Parts: sequence; C-alpha cells; structure tokens
Amino acid sequence: MIVRQKGVWEDMNNNGKSENILQLETFLVVNKENFKSIYPDYVSIETRFPMFIYVKTSEEQEIRRISQRENLDSLYLDLSIVLKWNDEKLLDTKLFELNLWEDLIEAAEVLSKEKSCKVRLGVQTVMLSVEESLQGEVNWIVHDELEVNDIYFKVKLHDKNLLLKTIIDGGISFYSSLIKYKFPNTEYIEYCLNRLKNITI
Repeated sequence: MIVRQKGVWEDMNNNGKSENILQLETFLVVNKENFKSIYPDYVSIETRFPMFIYVKTSEEQEIRRISQRENLDSLYLDLSIVLKWNDEKLLDTKLFELNLWEDLIEAAEVLSKEKSCKVRLGVQTVMLSVEESLQGEVNWIVHDELEVNDIYFKVKLHDKNLLLKTIIDGGISFYSSLIKYKFPNTEYIEYCLNRLKNITI
C-alpha cells in the first residue's frame, strides 16, 4: 500500500509499518544577484552554488515575488528536482536544467510500458538509465552520456510502481502550482499535466 503525506510517499507493509520512503521536491533555480534585490531574507531557500539560489516551488510567497520581478515563463524555467529513496539520492540540486520535469515525464511514460528507458536530462551530457530486473528490482543510474563510468547517482529500488507514482504525483503537484501562481503559457502547463495524468501504472 502506498501512502502519500506532504511530498513523501511511503510503501507500507502488511503490519502498517513503513518499508520504503520516496521524497520529492522541486526547486526553481534563479541567479543569486537578481534574487538579493527582491528577497534578501532567503527564507526557505537552499544555496548550493555561489551564483544560484534554489527556491522550493511549494513556497508560494517566494515564487510569486520572483515571477513578478523576473517575468518568468513556464516555458523557460531552470529547475532542480530532489528525489530520495530512503537516505539514497536519485537526483539532487547538483543537477539543474531548463524544464527538467519534461525529461522525467518522458522517463515515466516509457517506464510505464517498458522494462527500461534511457533519457537525456537537459541539454548537457547527463543521461538517466532505468532498468527493471527479472526480480522486479529497479536500477536507477544517472551518468555522463559520453563517459558511462562517470556516475552521478546509482540506486537500486524495490518498487517500480512507487517510483512511477512519486514522479507522476510530484509532476502534477508542480504544474498545478504553476497554474495556481498564474504563470503564463497555460496551454503548455495543461499539456504537461495531461501527459502525467495519462500515464498508467
């Protein structure tokens, strides 16, 4: 049984105890110098690189202030996604790309129908390779496209359906927030939402 609570998806065993936990959060990545002038307090923000600020897209006040100042467009958002399986990282803020959610949607679409998928994450040489074994385990690897031994994340999961549900629900939550915050290009947002909603598990 899968239970969701505030961005955390838990796989419960027959005794009602949590066995596996997937956590997902989406961050908007903005230039630090631009951000200082509109929100100097840095509330609910993670800083990873000297030039950039990571803002949780669930933080409505911060996102609204940034979007009003920067005239952000849903078609052109630098995003970072943090995805954890228990204590192991599948993705984190080291990777941010333009409209990163589109690549995860593509991966989920393929993985819902096939045993494996390969998807480039963004425009860099970063590849996501996912493969389901005969035993039902899922090998998740994020690596350099040219140097395949250069691995950024490598995790073995035990529930493909939980992984897919986490991606689907996380994407729906993200794009729904863009509608709530009145980001432009609603047709594009609805298109992404429909792709997510049409994925069957």
